[in-house]
Amino acid sequence: METILDTVRKHVLSEHADFLVLLDASGAIAGCMGLRLQTNHMGSGLFAVEGLFFVKPGCRGGGILLRNAARQWARARKCSHLQMTASRLATDAADVAERFFVASGMKQLETTFVEVL
Repeated sequence: METILDTVRKHVLSEHADFLVLLDASGAIAGCMGLRLQTNHMGSGLFAVEGLFFVKPGCRGGGILLRNAARQWARARKCSHLQMTASRLATDAADVAERFFVASGMKQLETTFVEVL
C-alpha cells in the first residue's frame, strides 16, 4: 500500500529532491524538511537547498535532528554546501530560525528583498 510520503515523493519530488520527516514518541509527525539539489552558483559542486522546514512548537531538539539529517543527506550526495532559509514572509519565527542557523555554525549568504505587487 502506498503511503502519503510515497505519493509526495512520486508526484512532487524528483530524484534530485527528498522529504525528511520527524516523528514524535507516539509516531505522529513532529516536523519535516524538504531538500533539493542545486548547482553551486559560487563554484563547482552541488548545494543541498532546504525548501521547507517545520517543527511543531514544543518539540524541543526537533530542529537539530532535522538539520543533522539534512547534513547527512547532503553529504551522501557529495554536496559542498547546505543552504537553509529563514523567510520573514513564511513565518513570524524568522529571527528564531536565524539564531538557530548561526548557533549551528552556518553563515549568512545573502539578503533578499521582495515587493508585494
